This record gives sequence, C-alpha cells and structure tokens, in this order.
Amino acid sequence: MTLKHSQIYSTWKAMKARCFNPKNRGYRHYGGRGIRVCKRWMKFENFLADMGERPAGLQIDRIDNDGNYEPGNCRWATPLENALNTRWSRRYTFKGKTNNISGWARMMGITSRAMRHRVNFWPLEQALTAKPIGNNATKTQCPLGHAFDKTTSHSGGGTFRYCSICSKARARARYAKKHAEQRTS
Repeated sequence: MTLKHSQIYSTWKAMKARCFNPKNRGYRHYGGRGIRVCKRWMKFENFLADMGERPAGLQIDRIDNDGNYEPGNCRWATPLENALNTRWSRRYTFKGKTNNISGWARMMGITSRAMRHRVNFWPLEQALTAKPIGNNATKTQCPLGHAFDKTTSHSGGGTFRYCSICSKARARARYAKKHAEQRTS
C-alpha cells in the first residue's frame, strides 16, 4: 500500500479539507469557525513525524476544541472520547477533575439522564457525590446477585435483566416443566 492510500494520509487530507475547503461538508464547524492547521503540518511528513501512525480504531482529536490542529493540541482518541470532547458538551469540574454529564454518570454508576437531572436541580457537590438511588443506578447484578460482565450479561426483555447463568437455569426449568406436563397428560 502506498503512503497516499494509508489511513494516516487520509486523516491528514480530511483534516486539511475541513479547515480550508469551503465546499467540505464539515468546513462550517472547522475552517468556518477559524480552526486552522498549523504551518508545520501543511507538510504531510511533519504531521506524520509529530503524530505517528494512526492506531487502529482511533481518530484525530483536538484537546481544546477552539484550538488549531497543531502539536500539543492533538491526540489519537477513541470515537467515544472524540464524541464526548465537543463544543456542545458541557463540562463540570469537581475536586480537580473535569468531565461531562456522561463521563460523571459512568464514574458514579448512574444513568446519564439521572446525572443530568442531578446537575440541573442539585448543588454540584451533592450531584457528583450522592450514591445511586433505585432505578437510576446502572445494573451491575442480576436479581439473584450474579455480577454482570461481558460473559454473563443478558437481557431478559423489558427492563428486567438476568445474567446468562440465571437465563440458562430459567430455560432448563421451563423445559422441565413443559415436559413434566406432557408426561402427566
């Protein structure tokens, strides 16, 4: 594969197009807002030397969304990190940590909706330190106490979740009950 067909080269070309081409669909969010590519990065070789090859599954992200594409303000980020780092994302700082609603909700173990409600109606310190309450807590265990993880998580339909251990046990019980009824009739 030639350099001009690599992911890093495509990233560099797309970055420049967003900043300098008024016909680019993202121009109004970048070049139209005054976001530029630094002079050094106008040469692909310099961009590659500063950023390195693009890791699989990552995207270029500006740390300061009002800042330019330049060394010190760019990083490789996951799509989720990139999506959470937007100018529309409201950030809250508490005890030296800054995060948006979704980030604080994940850290607290509650839903984003519950965190949004807390931030809008409670004092910030209480919103970011209160323990999860009732249905606003993210589910970490099935009703029988088995922990959810990548191997045991299973939806039981609706909002009631069972782990795969309980789901298999329930299926075996239904099967046994069905066959017991057939034997008696």
